[in-house]
Amino acid sequence: MTMSEDLPSNQRAIGNYIAQADRGGTATANVYQSPPTLKSQNRQRLLAKVQAFWIKGVLEQSLYGAAVIELGLHEQPDAVTNPWRLFVEQTDQSGHALPPGTPITQVYDNAAGELLILGEPGSGKTTLLLQLVRDLLARAEQEETHPMPVVFNLSSWAMKRQPITEWLIEELNVKYQVPHKLGQSWVNADQVLPLLDGLDEVTPTYRTACIDAINAYRREHGLVPMVVCSRHADYLAQRTRVLLRGAVVVQLLTPQQVDEYLLSAGEELAAMRVALQSDKGLQGLVVTPLMLSVLTLAYHGKPVEDLLSAGSPAILRRQVFATYVERMLQRRGTSHYRYTPQQTRHWLTWLACQLTQHDQTEFYLERMQMDWLSKRWSLWLYRRLAPGLICGLIGLLLGWLIGGSAVFRIRIHVYGLIGHLTGVLLSGEMSEIQPVITIPLS
Repeated sequence: MTMSEDLPSNQRAIGNYIAQADRGGTATANVYQSPPTLKSQNRQRLLAKVQAFWIKGVLEQSLYGAAVIELGLHEQPDAVTNPWRLFVEQTDQSGHALPPGTPITQVYDNAAGELLILGEPGSGKTTLLLQLVRDLLARAEQEETHPMPVVFNLSSWAMKRQPITEWLIEELNVKYQVPHKLGQSWVNADQVLPLLDGLDEVTPTYRTACIDAINAYRREHGLVPMVVCSRHADYLAQRTRVLLRGAVVVQLLTPQQVDEYLLSAGEELAAMRVALQSDKGLQGLVVTPLMLSVLTLAYHGKPVEDLLSAGSPAILRRQVFATYVERMLQRRGTSHYRYTPQQTRHWLTWLACQLTQHDQTEFYLERMQMDWLSKRWSLWLYRRLAPGLICGLIGLLLGWLIGGSAVFRIRIHVYGLIGHLTGVLLSGEMSEIQPVITIPLS
């Protein structure tokens, strides 16, 4: 390998161009390729983040090894606010079923990129949304002027209840590590295509305000496409409707779809197929892709006799999820983990309860507040850590007062550390340090 081969391709091209010109040759115009601009690089980085997390990390993982079920779609025009209804009389507002196999991207195009996706819990709304994201990412890769499709979860909007423009900029920074200034320029220039999932996950108290905020954003950025997802009943319970052009409702699975899915799985789910054909209660449970997936993963290759005598639908549902959790723990193995299966279930249950109580669907450590802890452990942390923090701040202040220009940064950190350690000693924390401390939070 020559030294020139170690250089990036653009630098080698420039070098060849100059060398050929020095030799008196004619440098062809296509030798030099201009490097991508910083604007283009930033755009490609964001597209790559969306692709890596939502498509490869979520969509492809959820569909891996699974038979794909074509979800039924039904248009529902009266679910959105259409400003033209005051001027043009529309005779049929009940909507109609779309032809089987209609792709969500076609529905999106028919709605001019302004689409509301509704459905029951676990019906496949998010899967459809991510299938649309995959196609929109391909378009954005091919067309430099196509807005960048980005998925946002609306559950975090209720924390500050900002205008959607400000919320999008903050979410770009927190979730995708886009600097605020760059995110602001993208949002203001309509270069971000928002795909908003989980409107129903906004706390009910602020759900109508969230719809109002979305509509205010639409009035300011009405030419940029937007997609919103929500549970059907939670959305229709609101008097306010989103300002979009079209709406589609994901239909529940039919018994025929479920039977064909189980039949495609072969002998491993043969017992499940027989049980579903003979048990009406079990049929009523498996009406969404989520429950069908949970049931098949829990009882793949296992007998299902206990399901036939489970009793009420509520008992049956609890039994299915309990079996599913046990199966997942067995599949992942727990021998190399610190916590036992019982402890794992305990802490996951605690975390789920906390997320529900605080109206969150995504857990971020930096958003965890003191009210997540019980009063006993909140008081313990306050007594132990507060003196250290106060003395640490005093140490930083001393460092600022004493430090000179040449050693300012070094001194400010040293005095801050001294102050913090002094506070820890005063609080008695140093005498209780253990290699590993487990704090029970329940």
